[in-house]
Amino acid sequence: MSTELIHFFEGAGSGASQPVVAALLHRGCGLRVHRSVAGLVRALAAPVAAGAPCLVLLAGGPAATCRAAEAVRRVDAGVAIVALLPRPDQALLLRAMRCGIDACWPQAAAPPLVVAAVMRLIGRPEQSGPGSGHGGCDVFDGGPAWVLAWRGWVVQAPDGACISLTGIERSMLLALLEAPGQRLTHDEILAAVPGARPRGPQGGAAARRLSVLMSRMRRKFAATGHDMPIRSLRGSGYALCADFRVQAVAAAPVRPVSGTGP
Repeated sequence: MSTELIHFFEGAGSGASQPVVAALLHRGCGLRVHRSVAGLVRALAAPVAAGAPCLVLLAGGPAATCRAAEAVRRVDAGVAIVALLPRPDQALLLRAMRCGIDACWPQAAAPPLVVAAVMRLIGRPEQSGPGSGHGGCDVFDGGPAWVLAWRGWVVQAPDGACISLTGIERSMLLALLEAPGQRLTHDEILAAVPGARPRGPQGGAAARRLSVLMSRMRRKFAATGHDMPIRSLRGSGYALCADFRVQAVAAAPVRPVSGTGP
């Protein structure tokens, strides 16, 4: 098996992975996301040091997920497999178990519940923070798109340009990725990112503080010739306006072009 902590395969059209991926990143998990069963199998077949923790997380339609599980079992009979399935009924759960899947969750399940199950299966405390473990999200088998790399400290644009994030910027982006609909109000961002809250009396200072932070972040992206993939919601909050689900792996460590790294 590969040395990555978790291998994630998402079947076409599932759309289930992003909140779970963001939640796992918050826990400091290392991820390799695969867009094909062949790529997943190749990664699992690679030799690793003994004792490296590993789990396979599958998301998608029942047929694609079961085929992926069967392919994984042919390569590794002992790896833990968790599946996110649409509306899993008794018949589908039985089919999943026969294909070698260890645990199933509905695709609509809250990400913290899925993460808690994953952490138990890989033998790590659920409360593990972003500073623990391997960390990082490398996504394979996809075309050019936005990349969240180096445990969320670097954003890579579709053309390869890289923007490093400060701690607050990283926390805001991860909070948006994990949020339902990938949008948050000002108050929700302040609750999720304590460092974004201004000191002293609040009043309108919170919204102004967020506006300043977003403006600085926008200038970073503009310096690389890109619009920031976060848009303002008419003064009420912010939302992602780019798809981070299809990503690519940098062949070598990227060099941030601006900002403060980890």
